[in-house]
Amino acid sequence: MAHEGSFGGERGATDYWSSITKNDSGTIKVYDAVAGGNTFVVWNTADQDDYDIAATEASPGEFTFTFPSDISAGDYIVNVRKGSKADADETAVITHRESVHWDGTKILPSIAGEVDNDGTSISMAGAFKLMLSALTGKVTGGGTATISFRNIADDKDRIIATVTKDGNRTAIDTRDAT
Repeated sequence: MAHEGSFGGERGATDYWSSITKNDSGTIKVYDAVAGGNTFVVWNTADQDDYDIAATEASPGEFTFTFPSDISAGDYIVNVRKGSKADADETAVITHRESVHWDGTKILPSIAGEVDNDGTSISMAGAFKLMLSALTGKVTGGGTATISFRNIADDKDRIIATVTKDGNRTAIDTRDAT
């Protein structure tokens, strides 16, 4: 199932649970499963029961959880804890933490971080698309003032650059990392 995430754990354990967090302008917030609807809040130990994404043992030592479909697409951190959710002293220990990318329908591996592109962030996946285009894609416009680097599928220009008569780049007109 596309919504499922998984992790290894102690065979037969019944006290695993997971939570989903994100960085919201420098503040780490957790998904409120009770409120639902893409609601992220600042962690409050008294409310940690509200952050539970149930984890079940699908096969011996292999646990799964379902990523809530009402969460907007983006990059998140899944935290798996072992221990009681009711403990006010937060004794539930994080046993597994993973950065994931949620595209709105399925969990994808996340390449952590973003690259700043003149004030516009580009995901690492987008940066790889640009690099592949520049390193291995078709190039058109050689010998002119504008060169274009095609994407791998050869159905759009990823990079369009202004160049001198010697081919030196003087400006990047387009960086399409989508």
